[in-house]
Amino acid sequence: MSGAALADYAAPHEAALREGRIVMQRCDDCGVITYPAGPCCHACLSPALTWAEMSGRGTLWAYVIYHHAFHPAFADKLPYNVALVRLEEGPQMIAGITGASNDELRNGMALVARFEPQPDGSRLLKFRPDTDSQG
Repeated sequence: MSGAALADYAAPHEAALREGRIVMQRCDDCGVITYPAGPCCHACLSPALTWAEMSGRGTLWAYVIYHHAFHPAFADKLPYNVALVRLEEGPQMIAGITGASNDELRNGMALVARFEPQPDGSRLLKFRPDTDSQG
């Protein structure tokens, strides 16, 4: 399958991110949420998929803190984190964590999506601590 075709599958997900929402494919046959997007369910291979909105809430599953910029665009952000976030609906996503210092990050902490506006009009998905659930 060509890269262009794979990008076509992700277009609704990308469009939703620009609107400040997270959508993923849910299998109409087995109910599994398929991410990243594709032509069929990752669990049962059914092509019957429907786009479903995710809550934006999740848990910090794992993270790393980079002290070396692997691309010049990140040099002014050092040190920065990259996290694996498990959404409450099940899928895992990679994103940065904001609203907490790198020293405050802990596996298992409750997170909520945040969409940071970018100069080109897009929005960058990050997560922040969910202070409402930690009360």
